[in-house]
Amino acid sequence: MEWYFDDTRNQRRLKKSLDSWIGTPHMHRVGVKGKGVDCIHFVGCVMVEVGAVQNFYIQDYARDWHLHRGEQLLYNGLLGFDSLVSIGFHSPMNGDIILFQYGRAAAHSSIYYDGEIYQALFSGVEKRRWLDEHQRKKYGFRIKCL
Repeated sequence: MEWYFDDTRNQRRLKKSLDSWIGTPHMHRVGVKGKGVDCIHFVGCVMVEVGAVQNFYIQDYARDWHLHRGEQLLYNGLLGFDSLVSIGFHSPMNGDIILFQYGRAAAHSSIYYDGEIYQALFSGVEKRRWLDEHQRKKYGFRIKCL
């Protein structure tokens, strides 16, 4: 099966987009480059920007929703896009969406690219090495773009 980011042109667009978001401050339920973004809006905005998905809609959610729920709202929400599919967790590839498990459900999203995870943290959008031991303990799911 061919994935969206198997194409090197799509990978170049992804890298340019990811780097353009670096330093955007964290802001709950927002997705505006340079102004404010949270983790799910970061992933959604980047995927739309590079053409991997057409659009996305995220329903309202409280800051601590993941601590009070047993169902996988973030995971199921991402799989609601026609072009995203969950796959087993091993050897991530450029453009894979990585979800993190905090509390009882997947509660944080990021994008993998060349050994780094791009993500919106409380300190803003940044990239961290994939092998960061603190983060690696929380990796929960891997999602690809068709």
